[in-house]
Amino acid sequence: MALELRGTDTFRRREHVFTMFGLVVLLGIVAAASLGFLGKGPWSGQTVESGGGAVVVEHLRISHIETDDMLTLTLSPTAAEPDGENETITVDITGSWIQGINRQSVSPSPSEEVLIPGGIRMEFAFDPEAEPQSRTTDSLQVFIQFRAQELGELDGTVTVGGESASFRSFVLP
Repeated sequence: MALELRGTDTFRRREHVFTMFGLVVLLGIVAAASLGFLGKGPWSGQTVESGGGAVVVEHLRISHIETDDMLTLTLSPTAAEPDGENETITVDITGSWIQGINRQSVSPSPSEEVLIPGGIRMEFAFDPEAEPQSRTTDSLQVFIQFRAQELGELDGTVTVGGESASFRSFVLP
């Protein structure tokens, strides 16, 4: 005499479907993480350029709180303004991004930094004849190292020479 349970086959089919669904979800999360959709990876970076090309912003779409990250600004020499014997490039960074981060360093150091409503204004000396330490071709590259302090979406706008480039970053725990 054998013990026969009703619904055993139905239970096994449901268990198999549930297991396969969980496996597919897990593989999807691992694939998204390895491609950079949940942090650093090959598709995590984004480049945004202003309409006239005065500024190019390179940033990560996804950041993690209290993790060192980098924002790179490439400033065109067309945005340089005469300042006595030298030329300067003025950069305004506004939005929730600048308020939601802790800046660790800015390289090269700005010659002047001023708070403006909703952000900061930095002025950089620009000498097209100088050694290309922080320049690519004739452009000036500015590296801002930071740590995100707030969770969620952070929006930023970089304005150089009247041209703006907006970017968005999402901060995860």
